[in-house]
Amino acid sequence: MSQEPDDIPEENKPDTMPDTDVAKSLEFEEKYKRALADYVNLERRAEATIRDGINQKMDVVMRDFLNIYDDFERARDVYKAQEIDTSGLDSILKNATAMLTKNNITPMNAVGDVLDTNLHEPMRIVEKSDLEENTVIKELRKGYIINNRVLRTALVEVSTKGGES
Repeated sequence: MSQEPDDIPEENKPDTMPDTDVAKSLEFEEKYKRALADYVNLERRAEATIRDGINQKMDVVMRDFLNIYDDFERARDVYKAQEIDTSGLDSILKNATAMLTKNNITPMNAVGDVLDTNLHEPMRIVEKSDLEENTVIKELRKGYIINNRVLRTALVEVSTKGGES
């Protein structure tokens, strides 16, 4: 006697699973998807944290280097004013400038800009009636940008209209 396909119990039918097994399978699949998403998010956060840490350390080192770079530029300027050969200092500064460029560090050109406290640190205010208020007149220390963010603010002298009304 042959059984009809409808007479076979549900758990013994080919290519079918009991409802509890389907539910468990869907539950495990959902847990797997959540775990995978959590892992991907954790990986992204870890990468961002590492990248931020590297950038912070790089910034500290490069700011220290910029102080030395400034000293070399000042020494060169003093020697030039005394008409002393500066070819050795020029060579060092050329190499240092190349290193800055290689690391995406570019100088700001603040003179003529309107004071922006994100980029400039005002050190002196000078009365200049012929200029707009808060115009950068002079850079006392050059500022630098690294990868589209401020590495070091420029120390600047800014204008004021004075007592005029």
